[in-house]
Amino acid sequence: KKPTWGYGKIPCKVMFIGEAPGKWGCGVTGIPFTKDKSGEFFQECLAACELTKEQVYVTNIVKCCPENNRTPTPIEIANCVKYLMWEIENVNPLYIVPLGAPATHFFIQEGSMKVLVAGVYSWKGHVIMPLYHPAYALRMGNTKEYKENFKFRINMIRHMENEL
Repeated sequence: KKPTWGYGKIPCKVMFIGEAPGKWGCGVTGIPFTKDKSGEFFQECLAACELTKEQVYVTNIVKCCPENNRTPTPIEIANCVKYLMWEIENVNPLYIVPLGAPATHFFIQEGSMKVLVAGVYSWKGHVIMPLYHPAYALRMGNTKEYKENFKFRINMIRHMENEL
């Protein structure tokens, strides 16, 4: 169970934060959102927005693979908070896109994902724009809708920044 770290541009305007390393993706490569199905789909979404991994920063809230590829526990999240906070401080993103409920609820404690993914929030000077986790879209079979929502979020950022 060796820890995995984020990758991308430092400093950076946009930071994506997933739940934890996937057993068959990041758990194998050591690189978040690579190799497994959700990682490949995430990379597809970046490409659909004409973004490269050199333009964004990508990490996970938990740095080690949870047993049986399950959702990280509150204790596991608490154990990794200092590392995530270090990444946020050093990457210094204006926009944080948490992917999935554990990452979203780190920034916004209350509310269902159905409600939270429709909003834009503020946290310690960062703009928080939640999305469902790519694995959720794959499980639910709504990849087209997910990719459109992903593009919508990126286009909102581009509109606010007039670049990216």
